[in-house]
Amino acid sequence: HLNVDAEGVPVAMEVWKLRRNQYHSDNGLANAPSQWTMIGDVVVRGRGRYCRSHLTGFEPVPIHKGTLNAFYITTKGGLGFGGQIVYTTGRQLRAIVVQDEYAVTLEGSKVVFPFGDVEDPAQFNGQVNYCPGLDGCPEDERGEEEEEEE
Repeated sequence: HLNVDAEGVPVAMEVWKLRRNQYHSDNGLANAPSQWTMIGDVVVRGRGRYCRSHLTGFEPVPIHKGTLNAFYITTKGGLGFGGQIVYTTGRQLRAIVVQDEYAVTLEGSKVVFPFGDVEDPAQFNGQVNYCPGLDGCPEDERGEEEEEEE
């Protein structure tokens, strides 16, 4: 889920993941497209400012214990689609925004599409859904395995 300011209109978005186990602001990586892999190219129906808009349409991303993962979630500019992601001004790059026993979300940057100007620090106003476990979901939350027919 994320907070976009367009209500009732389609918002074209891209989701990218940094290829390295590094923080996005190290060595100018925030606006170096060759260092990122696109993992989603989707259209979201904006629900308006302060309402959760669902960002779906891409495969789950495995995140391994002890690794640092950076994501670039952006609206595509200049395509006739509305909406901008709404951020909260941050306090300090790498400051902890939220954490639990499995994951930590840090403050990052607001980067203009595509890989343009960088504004630091910023807090992503979104909700990340995740499920811990080797296959992305712990055993007690997995469904029944289907028997293969012979």
